[in-house]
Amino acid sequence: MVEWLAGKRVRGTSSERPGVSSINTTTNYSTVVDGGTTYTVSGNGTMTIKAWGAGGGATGGLGGYPVSYGGGGAFAGGTITVTNGQVYYMVVGGGGQGGYNQGVATGAVGGINGGGRSGLPYTSAGGGGGYSGVFLTSVSQANAKVVAAGGGGGGAMYPSTSNGGAGNASGGSGSSLNGSNGQDGGTNGMPGGGGGGYIGGAGGTLSGQYGTGGSGGYSYASGTSTTTTAGSGTSVANSGDAEYVSGKGNAVAGSYGQDGYLTITTSLISVVNYQDGTIFEETDTNKAYIWSSSNETWTQL
Repeated sequence: MVEWLAGKRVRGTSSERPGVSSINTTTNYSTVVDGGTTYTVSGNGTMTIKAWGAGGGATGGLGGYPVSYGGGGAFAGGTITVTNGQVYYMVVGGGGQGGYNQGVATGAVGGINGGGRSGLPYTSAGGGGGYSGVFLTSVSQANAKVVAAGGGGGGAMYPSTSNGGAGNASGGSGSSLNGSNGQDGGTNGMPGGGGGGYIGGAGGTLSGQYGTGGSGGYSYASGTSTTTTAGSGTSVANSGDAEYVSGKGNAVAGSYGQDGYLTITTSLISVVNYQDGTIFEETDTNKAYIWSSSNETWTQL
């Protein structure tokens, strides 16, 4: 424990001297909160981000309709530089609602954080999955650091199927994080919703009396060691990663898509709040250092 002595003198171990050693901390986010939760950086260093988008919802398969699956979420990752006091938003995408019944005039709800709903007037098709990612200051495309896209919702077709598209790697064009809603106006099956992403996916369209599946959104990664990987069919991307948790980001037959997932690992050097000229005596090394505020450096005495 650091001990203050008379004058501007401090005593503690070498690991307790601030501004010297990086502290590595991993934080996992699995709870879906609309708009995300805030994280304030305490120190200067780096943040490594790994994000998995949510799965899209499947069709209900009622009334003899074949089941169309939603798409699995994408993966995005990268390492960014962070500074003390910055506020980031940590966002986890919600799985798209599964279609369950014709005759309910709401549309299957898209997953929280960007998933588009299915087309109206029925809920036979699936909603799109939401995006997962990290944003500086506010949740917007301009402030995105890493975003993993959600999968599209399955479309209610007959007698064939029309699965939602998996979340995509980088690419696409558009200015909205939200997936588009499925096209309205079908008389039997409805189109699926688009998945959320750095660029939201397109909603499904009408095909005669029925509807096609929604498209997955598009992912994004900034910083260094960046990667974006598309989901595959109903499966989330990069599920073999050591940080991945089973049961996240996949699309499930006849059901809601699974929620997304997010991890951050920070490597931070604490900020020195000592006055200029403060002396730190290390009890384990018998060395002493003086702090220079102007140079932001310790000098051994």
